[in-house]
Amino acid sequence: MMSELFDEQAQREQYEIAHDKEIMEQGKTTGILETLVGLVKKGILTIVQAADEAKMSVSEFEALTGVRKA
Repeated sequence: MMSELFDEQAQREQYEIAHDKEIMEQGKTTGILETLVGLVKKGILTIVQAADEAKMSVSEFEALTGVRKA
């Protein structure tokens, strides 16, 4: 009984750690995309360069960010 409770607690802690890491990674990805979009809008990067930095195709970048190729 005690070992089951301990295992459940350990699993819950592992889940929370994994969940926190996932949220942080999503925030990081969002921040990177926002930065790339800003650089495209300022004309510092082309959409092709931004998509390349994001490791996606131009069409994926456009669909995800709403920025369109000029």
